[in-house]
Amino acid sequence: MRNWIPSYANAESFLNNMKISDQDHEYWYGDRKTADAMSKEQLDRNFHFKLAYLNFQGGNFASIGINFKPKTIVKQTNPVWPNFIHWVTKSKLDLNMRDCKLNHKDMELFSFAIGENPVGDCKIRSLNLSKNMLDKEGCKLLNAALAHNKSIVHLDLSKCKMGVSGIKNLCATLKTNTTLQ
Repeated sequence: MRNWIPSYANAESFLNNMKISDQDHEYWYGDRKTADAMSKEQLDRNFHFKLAYLNFQGGNFASIGINFKPKTIVKQTNPVWPNFIHWVTKSKLDLNMRDCKLNHKDMELFSFAIGENPVGDCKIRSLNLSKNMLDKEGCKLLNAALAHNKSIVHLDLSKCKMGVSGIKNLCATLKTNTTLQ
């Protein structure tokens, strides 16, 4: 996917198209009458994959978090979280987001996904966020998430321009996070 997905909207569409329902599966590989008779949870589309590595390097994911309003979502009766938050809980994954034009506003979505994910535990093993403009605010959000994360073993934040306070906060987080190597 390197340099292939031009925006987060395209990535969201890509992720959404990876979902299938039991009914879809029955239509494709089973009996049409059985598929027509399915209802309720059998119609829900879910992720069913064992993707191990995804390289989004160089994609333009700027402002993926701009429309992410977690306080509004939490207030919903049936919260609808972005696909990304669901997706990171499905399989052990190495994710390369190097030079994707992410900034501190986008880190709120990442912090929900890799930190206290409301959908399930994050399963990202390796996360490359190098060459993104995280600055101290983005680093603060990322640090809060890393304090709760138990899956990320490798994290690349090179050339993120986090500033002195961002690095200080990261060092404080690394004292408590025993998973990162």
